[in-house]
Amino acid sequence: MVTLAFLVFEGVPSPLGVFVRYLRGEESLVGLGVRVALQVLAAFMSYRLVFAICCLEVTAEHQVLLEGSCESDLKVPVFVGCLIEFGSVLYDTWLCHQQLLKSPFLDTIIKNINGALLVCAGVHLTGMYMHPAMATGMTFNCKGTDTLEHIAVYWVASFLGCFAGVRLDSVLRLPRAAADPVAMKKKKDDHDVIQQGQGDRNLRSGNGRGKERARERRQAGGERTSHSNNNNNNNNIKHAKKNKKHN
Repeated sequence: MVTLAFLVFEGVPSPLGVFVRYLRGEESLVGLGVRVALQVLAAFMSYRLVFAICCLEVTAEHQVLLEGSCESDLKVPVFVGCLIEFGSVLYDTWLCHQQLLKSPFLDTIIKNINGALLVCAGVHLTGMYMHPAMATGMTFNCKGTDTLEHIAVYWVASFLGCFAGVRLDSVLRLPRAAADPVAMKKKKDDHDVIQQGQGDRNLRSGNGRGKERARERRQAGGERTSHSNNNNNNNNIKHAKKNKKHN
């Protein structure tokens, strides 16, 4: 099932995860329907696989499971069950979009623990599936809950909670965890190197402009000197002509 989740569902084994991708524009409506249908089918197949294993009666617990009847996990009124599934999915979806710790590994561990605590808190009320496909595969058409009640609690309420969690994330986000000091130091060093490079380029550019101005001044001085020499030569020629006439 894990391999199927990563190859077919791109690491998103829950219909709610696919729904989040759809809300982000990363999944089409047709893709959403196909993936959810495959996930429901996989949930039914996994339940049948467990049943087949129980038929081997390897342990006494397997025999007890075979003799027991399928009973609904919904132990509260339908409206209360909808509120429980809606609230738990809303909170879990919102929290999964937050960055709690700077370490991705520890951040994931904390969120998984949160999910486990939610299940423990509500497993005796609704089963606290927070997974529509799994809830359908395990308890659909079981004694105690009819089809419409099952759909309302485990599908409608869960999808509404997921939608509300995504919307809540857009308006309410926890402050991001402090950045890694090593990464911050590296970023500062990179910034210093960039600033030093810009300073060197500015210095070279300034030196180049200074040399160009000096060259222009020398050329202007040379032109003035040449012009002055030409004037002197003309004056000397005029004086020589005047002296020749006088003689």
